[in-house]
Amino acid sequence: MKPNRHTLSFLICIFLLFSLSFTVDAEPIHRTFRYSDGGVTFKYTLKNGKAAIMDIEAIKNKSKVITFPERVLNPYSSNIGYPVTEVRYWAEEFTDFDTESGGGFYLDKVKVVLPEGYLTVGDGAFRGDKITDIQLPDSLEAINKFAFEGSAITELNIPANVSQIGDAAFANCKKLKKVTLSPDNGHYLLMDHFLVERDSMKALAYFGPGGKVQVPEGIQEIAPYALDNGKKITRLSLPASLEQLSPGFVHNSHIDTVLLAEDNRHFTLEDGVLLSADRGTLVFYPHARRGKSYATPDGVHTVVSRVFTGLRNLKELTLSPQVRVVDDRACEQPEGSSLRVSIQGQIESVGMFAFSRCTMDKVLTLPGSLRSMGYGAFYETKFQELILSEGIEEIAPYAFAWVKGLKKVSLPSTMKALPSRAFFACASLEEVQGLEHIQDLGNAFKSCDKLKLPPR
Repeated sequence: MKPNRHTLSFLICIFLLFSLSFTVDAEPIHRTFRYSDGGVTFKYTLKNGKAAIMDIEAIKNKSKVITFPERVLNPYSSNIGYPVTEVRYWAEEFTDFDTESGGGFYLDKVKVVLPEGYLTVGDGAFRGDKITDIQLPDSLEAINKFAFEGSAITELNIPANVSQIGDAAFANCKKLKKVTLSPDNGHYLLMDHFLVERDSMKALAYFGPGGKVQVPEGIQEIAPYALDNGKKITRLSLPASLEQLSPGFVHNSHIDTVLLAEDNRHFTLEDGVLLSADRGTLVFYPHARRGKSYATPDGVHTVVSRVFTGLRNLKELTLSPQVRVVDDRACEQPEGSSLRVSIQGQIESVGMFAFSRCTMDKVLTLPGSLRSMGYGAFYETKFQELILSEGIEEIAPYAFAWVKGLKKVSLPSTMKALPSRAFFACASLEEVQGLEHIQDLGNAFKSCDKLKLPPR
């Protein structure tokens, strides 16, 4: 028997319904939908049959408690729902640029309740939010990097099933006074105001009052941002057990003194500055160390990330002849900084934003040994003339963007191309030598209004 017209129409509707359901389920991560519950409109995305809350679009009531939904409905069918397992920022994963800003739901003076079923508080989820309290479910397994960074939470209980906590998850939570850990959690422990990963003995966060801080014996590693809790730390004592100190473990602090246990085999102190045991790597320069000038000691070949960022007293820095590597953001300065930096040696690698906003020598000469340069390495620095020596083959995009006072650039014959906006918006630039060797200028000199390039 042949199906009649009504039967065919019904079958087609069923087919379309399932097709739409499948299509929504398989949507790319950036496709968002809306769901309203209790006067609050949430934005969410779907992936593999599960939903992630990414934004709060509207709050129509004046409730001081916002409960996130356990399930959201299929946007094409009110009969199909999806479990919510995650709350996070728009970006699925923070990049280095996202760490400067971004994240959060812009919530103000509310308590947040995450119901059972949520597995993850994603990257930057509540970053900067003025939430007064948060209730985490027993089902929670992961608190990702920057999840609560800069938020206003005052108390926090970490549930038993949490087995993953990312870097800076609780950084700059200035009002956080009480942290408890479920006694059934076998992955973390609390030691003298430090949250510690049990297996690695890595300190992830510090919740203490500041002042003179003693890192407990037994801790082997300190994670990035671990000591950034908004409290004023003036003296830091490191234990014999410490083996690894992550770059950027503390930022813009008031630390003027570092003490090191005598039997620590992995670090050494020289003139109040922390070096690796072999004296080859400069690990930590106290932000409030006395003295207006400093030269890296003989033997130091590597300056790690953020070592000279946010200093309070230092005005002149000399990178001695043996320095070969300056890591990402190693000397990056905030707006209005007056740190003057002199590069003395045969430097080989300069990381991303390594010297951003520093004042360099009036004539900055980069040696032919330079083989690697990160994005924006000399972004918004100050100097008058740049000499790129023979042997240098490439530089990075935005490497010398917005350099203040730069009038003259000399390029080597070994350089055949320039990357995108390498000298973007160098408003004083008037002369470039060595262009005859460059096969592709691209937009390297975009917005250099005083520069008149010869026809090619």
